[in-house]
Amino acid sequence: MGARGSLTLFRDVFEPETAELQVSKSGRSAELHSKRNECLVDRYYFYGKYTEKRYMAILSALREEFFLSSEITLPRLISDNYGHLAELKALQPPVAYFKKKWPHLVWQ
Repeated sequence: MGARGSLTLFRDVFEPETAELQVSKSGRSAELHSKRNECLVDRYYFYGKYTEKRYMAILSALREEFFLSSEITLPRLISDNYGHLAELKALQPPVAYFKKKWPHLVWQ
């Protein structure tokens, strides 16, 4: 279903009298990918620093949390964002840092 069909479905259910809304261009958002990757690296650091999980358990948890299926995707994303991981290692933020930054996630 394209964006137009999705918009019609929403309008028919929730806003049957609204005017035509502009549909944004399709495609992947670099900004959203960057934010996802930052969150993923934060979770990776958190699991490694503040839990008893080992490497494979961390990757398994991240694959489930971020809906990634490839065995290679996570190590590649972490490697591609190594600068952020190095910043976390140097900063050594407390758990409260992650709770404030990503309040919708459970940090226990």
